[in-house]
Amino acid sequence: MNRGNFMHLEIYTLGTARVVVKIGGKVKTDIVFNHRKAFGILFLLVNSSSPVAIGRICEILWEIDPKASLSSFYTNFSLLRRLTKIPKDRLFVKAGRCYLIADDVKVDTVEFEKTLNEALVCEGEEKEKKLLEAKRIYRGHFLPSFLDEGWTIPYREGLREKYILLLEELVKYYFEKNHFTKLSDVLNELLDEDEFNEIGYFYKLACYVKMGRLVQAKREYEKFSEMFRKELGVDLSFTFEDLIEWRTIPFYSQKRHSALVVEKDVFERYIQNTRNSLLIELELSSVDSAGVSDLAKIFRSGDILCFDKESGKLRVLISGISKDAREAIKEKIIERLKERFPDENLTFRWKYYD
Repeated sequence: MNRGNFMHLEIYTLGTARVVVKIGGKVKTDIVFNHRKAFGILFLLVNSSSPVAIGRICEILWEIDPKASLSSFYTNFSLLRRLTKIPKDRLFVKAGRCYLIADDVKVDTVEFEKTLNEALVCEGEEKEKKLLEAKRIYRGHFLPSFLDEGWTIPYREGLREKYILLLEELVKYYFEKNHFTKLSDVLNELLDEDEFNEIGYFYKLACYVKMGRLVQAKREYEKFSEMFRKELGVDLSFTFEDLIEWRTIPFYSQKRHSALVVEKDVFERYIQNTRNSLLIELELSSVDSAGVSDLAKIFRSGDILCFDKESGKLRVLISGISKDAREAIKEKIIERLKERFPDENLTFRWKYYD
């Protein structure tokens, strides 16, 4: 390979949209990207292992008939090539498909998820090191200046959920090590990010118990319980006695299991971008919006749940499902839902996305 033509590409999306292009080891482009559609084209290309059909790009970015947005696509494609200065033989359109040929690509979202996954299987100081490295990579939420771009919502919400998981893991680690100053800082960040995060409240109260401040723990528990009942219409899933006896510590030491609850329009966008997934649909008469958060705990972190309170229709998108595992997963889900709703005459509809 001619190292003089070696192209290295860096894409940053967490906190800001930035593109770095290096050719032959020299920086050719390093810009903050404000052109949303042009950046969207580049992001879709670097996240695909093969060329992407122009129609598919238009469908995702413009959310209208691909034919109606072709002119806008070519305008933004030309803008992308001009701003990034990527050579024409590296970024081009051929036979209705868009090609990006780079020798090396670095994407901050990929780095974040990879580092977090490594942290989750580590122990001790190595775990803390990996968690803090993932936290450093997560400089902010996914493309915060692109909030009105519908295609960004599934990415933003999914990455935010993983960032919350990261903070939860740090909380557990610092609690076990009695690093209360660090724990306090991370707890505050966790509860700022996720106002009703039960794991955060559990460990905040558990700190008081661990330090022997039972009166304060009891007072705070009652305050949090009242807040959950008033704002969500549900009780905390642990009692004050659980805190004292530490019965729930093993549960909260496990990886969090809860689907992400989203609105209908966001759910539709997840479906548009899904692969290797199972879609479940059923109608429920004995659950309302307040009970959806509790219902989400039946499913895994990473699954997507949508409940239409007017029709009573529940839809769940379960990702990362291999063909061999489909039937077993279906049976397990049916079993769980029938246990949860014994008085409902449940009728299920299924659809697979390969």
